[in-house]
Amino acid sequence: RGHVFTDQHEHVQGPLEAEAVARNIRAAQQEPFEVGGRPVSVSASVGITICPADGTDPVALLNNADIAMYRAKEQGRNTAKFSTPTMHEEILSYHRLETDLKEAVGRGQFELLYQPQLRLADQRVDAVEALLRWQHPERGRLSPGEFITVAEESGHIIPVGLWVIEEVCRQLKRWEGAGVPVPRVAINVSAVQFRQRGFHDVVRGVLESHAVDPELIELELTEHSLMEDTQGTRECLRALKNIGVRLAIDDFGAGYSCLAYLRQFPLDVLKIDRSFVSDLETSLDAQAICSAILSIAHRLSLDAVAEGIESEKQLAFLTRNDCLYGQGFYFSEPVAADRIAALMVQSGAQATRRRRVTSRRLAAKAG
Repeated sequence: RGHVFTDQHEHVQGPLEAEAVARNIRAAQQEPFEVGGRPVSVSASVGITICPADGTDPVALLNNADIAMYRAKEQGRNTAKFSTPTMHEEILSYHRLETDLKEAVGRGQFELLYQPQLRLADQRVDAVEALLRWQHPERGRLSPGEFITVAEESGHIIPVGLWVIEEVCRQLKRWEGAGVPVPRVAINVSAVQFRQRGFHDVVRGVLESHAVDPELIELELTEHSLMEDTQGTRECLRALKNIGVRLAIDDFGAGYSCLAYLRQFPLDVLKIDRSFVSDLETSLDAQAICSAILSIAHRLSLDAVAEGIESEKQLAFLTRNDCLYGQGFYFSEPVAADRIAALMVQSGAQATRRRRVTSRRLAAKAG
């Protein structure tokens, strides 16, 4: 939490010593302890305000410290931040966004765009990634980077994430009803959403209620979300695989990159982080990392998807190294659902009859 230091408090003399106290607090919090026989450790985000330098009113000082703490959390957690005059307006903006998020789903302010994933060998569209956008009434269209942290910390990510899964299912049925080829759809899943109790039951219920073939759904998880509770993660992933959905690791290589979990977890896809793809033309290190990730994917029989392809040279390197799928502005920016239908037809994609038969069977079962 935020902390107020006075000149006499705990013999702290100035900001440097206050920062040292905060560092000790963070270190103490990280000491592992047991819960139910399992070792657990936590991190601490600390906000600091100095009295009398930042004021003398107790309520104002506590607000300053709280604001600084929120900034510490926003910038990666497990760190300490001092309050500054600009932080007050920023935290007010944070809370306004949190309040607006609460009503956004009910007011129909969210929309999904779709970015094609092409099979690099023949540039056929087999899948798309669903990308969330928020049509904010005052701030215009917002990308997830502008509100997802607020959604996760406030818990609003749960109804928002459920809306995304529901909307993808509705769109799949619209495509199918229009007689166009039906792509597989990748859906980003927040760590908060994934750790929700009974998440796999929620997914199963949505798919059954819309009579959607689970093979058409690919859930993208971050490395961070998979590493927080290994045993619970394994159980949830197995439950999701039993439903029949595909499972992908998003931004592989940018996080923990613990190779052990690739054997432990029932994964289908590795998505190469766009930072490595963007540097392929200029960095030998990026080329080596991409080659290594692709080699790992091949050895473990996982599909590899490269994100952020923007040039012919990047495409050539990935194709030469047998990357199966790619997406990026080189092929298409995220577009509306009706445009995806046209791209599917143009690329020569074909609807899989088995998928449609399965879908009808699910519909009959649901009925």
